[in-house]
Amino acid sequence: MKKATCLTDDQRWQSVLARDPNADGEFVFAVRTTGIFCRPSCRARHALRENVSFYANASEALAAGFRPCKRCQPEKANAQQHRLDKITHACRLLEQETPVTLEALADQVAMSPFHLHRLFKATTGMTPKAWQQAWRARRLRESLAKGESVTTSILNAG
Repeated sequence: MKKATCLTDDQRWQSVLARDPNADGEFVFAVRTTGIFCRPSCRARHALRENVSFYANASEALAAGFRPCKRCQPEKANAQQHRLDKITHACRLLEQETPVTLEALADQVAMSPFHLHRLFKATTGMTPKAWQQAWRARRLRESLAKGESVTTSILNAG
């Protein structure tokens, strides 16, 4: 659940000081002395408050003449959403009838096998293999419920 939009600059500044990831996407802040704008959760060192201004989004900050931070890349889509999209894509690939290895799955979602496994488990609570086995079991149960033979159901489940 997203936090309510910060209404005042003081509330926005408190989000920046706290490096609040819930404020990402709500606004960006720009530092006049460096000419850079960042996400509220950026891990870069904080600037002085008098050198900071706030913008509703990255395009407004770009229009004001600021360049994006190389560390948090605020002009790109939310990093968390990007990771969730990759995991969702991996889930859809695992739900297909043909078994997929971790290496092949990682190649298809453009991640290393180690990182995919770690992120997948953190997001879904299951390993990719457990997810694939759960879907195979689900297909088997659905096939048996339709009245198909056990052999046909097993073969169709993968």
